[in-house]
Amino acid sequence: MTTPRWRIRLRADAFSIHHWSIWCGLTELDRARVIDLSHHSDSTPTGPGLWLEAQDLETREVRTIWVDVSDKAPAESGRRAAADTSWVRNAQNPVGRPLGFVAAMRTGTERRREYLAHSVGISLRSLDFQPMRATRWSLATPNLPVVLAQLECPPSGDEAVLFQVRCWEPDKGNDPHDRQTINETRAMLIRRLRAGLGDRFRGGFQPTAYAIDRYPDCVTTLPDSRSKYLSLVRDTSVVVASTGLHGSLPWKLAEYLAMSRAVVSEVNLNAVPDSHRGAFLQFGTVDECMEHCEELLRSRSLREHRQSAAHQLWMAHVRPDRLVLDRLHEEFDGLKA
Repeated sequence: MTTPRWRIRLRADAFSIHHWSIWCGLTELDRARVIDLSHHSDSTPTGPGLWLEAQDLETREVRTIWVDVSDKAPAESGRRAAADTSWVRNAQNPVGRPLGFVAAMRTGTERRREYLAHSVGISLRSLDFQPMRATRWSLATPNLPVVLAQLECPPSGDEAVLFQVRCWEPDKGNDPHDRQTINETRAMLIRRLRAGLGDRFRGGFQPTAYAIDRYPDCVTTLPDSRSKYLSLVRDTSVVVASTGLHGSLPWKLAEYLAMSRAVVSEVNLNAVPDSHRGAFLQFGTVDECMEHCEELLRSRSLREHRQSAAHQLWMAHVRPDRLVLDRLHEEFDGLKA
């Protein structure tokens, strides 16, 4: 039997949908006996994100790691200050290591009961039961994200472009200007792609009451449930991604790579690992997005090349287990992925 290289202890903090990709990666590495994963309820510095204690079983070196998977990296964090290092999903000047592309996905073998049991222990000691309730809700079967094996697929799809997105309601968050700016950018993209590509364009805003009222000409008529949306992605060879809330790296990027699509992505200023650079055709304007999409639709060989590159990058560096493993090698071996 393979001897694990690292022992990883994951604190059972309040679980959210943002945490799934990291837990998925840790679980896969544990299954492969690359790491020995356990969950705990020991006291740690407070703050958002995930708290890992990693020990190199070869050198006995121990490092504490703060993993920030939020849409907007907090300016201050007790965990950031206390940890030996940080892995940060969204930061233009990150303290620590750029985390990379992540999205909500799971192996299907995560030890949910064990995690929840430790979460209960934390709540009992602190007499604060809201984190435990949030964790129980997040880990309940109806709320689970897609299983990794059901998400991954080889290059395929029709000669078409998909851009199906959410329209954010400005009064539903503390960032109304950001939400409105994102909506306007997405509406311009939808209108330009729909006008320029005709029936080769698929998508639009999900048909919420707000989208129908504010952008009636941009609403999609295609299915928008999670499972049917993923089927749309599989059936379309070219996909478009726009920047998320607070300028965040969109989850769609990891999903698109998992599904081996040819990706056209809005330029994003957040730092990413070296291995992630050049993964997509990027655009800064609506016209540039249109040009990239037309180029991909004209050339079958270019589409297939971009799809193959996406699949290779996913398998080598973005799949959750590979992403976590890359960061561990950077931490303990000084390697750049």
